Amino acid sequence: KFKAVDVLKDPEIRQGIKEFSNWPTIPQLYVKGEFVGGCDIIREMFEQGELAPFFKERGIASWYGEQFHGKYTANGEVFDLNQLTAAHRTLPLNSVARVTNTATGRSALVRITDRGPFIEGRILDLSLAAAKQLDVWRPGVAEVKLEVLQAPAAIAQGGRWCVQIGAFDDPK
Repeated sequence: KFKAVDVLKDPEIRQGIKEFSNWPTIPQLYVKGEFVGGCDIIREMFEQGELAPFFKERGIASWYGEQFHGKYTANGEVFDLNQLTAAHRTLPLNSVARVTNTATGRSALVRITDRGPFIEGRILDLSLAAAKQLDVWRPGVAEVKLEVLQAPAAIAQGGRWCVQIGAFDDPK
């Protein structure tokens, strides 16, 4: 059971959101064990200047859709091309980022749910819904500005991984 909280009028909750940006805030935000909302609150606080992006990147974004619709993403969710999501190579999964098309100025708040893109020179793969909102859908690619607003882990380590090549019993 969730307690109704008007986060816009509660300065203590707003301060908590600003101080603890590493909380697993997506898709639902809990403060002191109470449900207070999701991406809409983060978007509104960012637009009002209360949350500043703590990581920025510029580059080329593309989009992916039907061939992956209904398949599992890197964070374990089923990909829905109608949700505002994206794939990034190293950002911690479930990070929330504002993506802006630098040519049109259109922006969208997306959640990083997958790994990619795997084409050299691109920084982000957008879902179809995000691509349409950003005017990337028809051209297929666009230059974007990426601003991370929330992340469940430190940027420097949250999206990094290593691969063990082998394990041996005999030290020789």
